[in-house]
Amino acid sequence: MTRPRPELYARIDARIEAMFACGWVDEVRGLLARGYSPNLPSLSAIGYPQVIDYLHGKTTYAEALMLIKRLTASSCAARPTGSKRTTADPLVYGGEGTAEAMEGYYGRGGRKKLAPERGWRKP
Repeated sequence: MTRPRPELYARIDARIEAMFACGWVDEVRGLLARGYSPNLPSLSAIGYPQVIDYLHGKTTYAEALMLIKRLTASSCAARPTGSKRTTADPLVYGGEGTAEAMEGYYGRGGRKKLAPERGWRKP
């Protein structure tokens, strides 16, 4: 099960905008304020270097957002279609029952990275 590329790209754009709206920039600002180095491997994932550049005044908010969208779309285009990981990802492929899939995937004993107590909320 795959989605047409234009639909996939629209979903990627919406998800990234939701992440920004839910406080991604504030999360990165907090990490830097607590002394985490921007050179950490965990802060080299798509989006973090762009948010850090924005926070340091090297790019604008709009430029960072656009670049993250472009890099994420490029990453998805390079990924083989139909792999088990990509088709099971409720954030990207969604559809019927997406909210329940996200709850099961990220909540109640799942990955706590997106838990509300950490500053992330479901869009």
